[in-house]
Amino acid sequence: MRKMLMSKVLMATVILGFIFLNVFSTSAAYVSQPEQDEDPLVKTLTIAFNSTCVGEATVEPADLNGQKTVRIGTYQKLKYNVGTTVYITNSTTRVRCADIYHVLSGESSLTVTMDTDKNVSFSYLSEPAEPSPSPTIESTPVTTPQRLKGDVDRSGTVNSIDFALFRQWLLGIVRDIDLWAADIDGDGRASPIDWGFLRQYMLGMRTTL
Repeated sequence: MRKMLMSKVLMATVILGFIFLNVFSTSAAYVSQPEQDEDPLVKTLTIAFNSTCVGEATVEPADLNGQKTVRIGTYQKLKYNVGTTVYITNSTTRVRCADIYHVLSGESSLTVTMDTDKNVSFSYLSEPAEPSPSPTIESTPVTTPQRLKGDVDRSGTVNSIDFALFRQWLLGIVRDIDLWAADIDGDGRASPIDWGFLRQYMLGMRTTL
């Protein structure tokens, strides 16, 4: 009798343990099946460029959202009805980035039929760009005005202004004149005699200074 009771207790313990493990235990990983919400009659066209430069491709016809242009740096998926024929044209066949040219490798246009999802990738080859020529800067020659005897204001000509300025210098009114030009007789100093020679020149009594 005692053995039968112990057997029943042992069986009850095993049953309770099995129920406990199935009800209260947790799984180490959970895997779910994603919902299939894509329309089977719509296919996706993805266009990519293996270049970091500016680039652009166009498609004909436009996709279901009216999209006709795909540019480098943008991740765009174009949607088409299944069976649609799409003409793709890459308008960027050669582009310069800094000191590198990116040149399209292969055809610049192709045609795909959207019977399945399609991925189109345009590949580019890199080649060094020729350095831009340095601009040529033409120097403008600097001309120094010719020094003339009597041209005490250094204007390049001898006229009545020099005559008046020389006179003011002799009177101490002004201090800045070209003393070499004022030394008309060449004795090493400017004096009233030189001013007299300049006066004669202004009156036409001398032809040279």
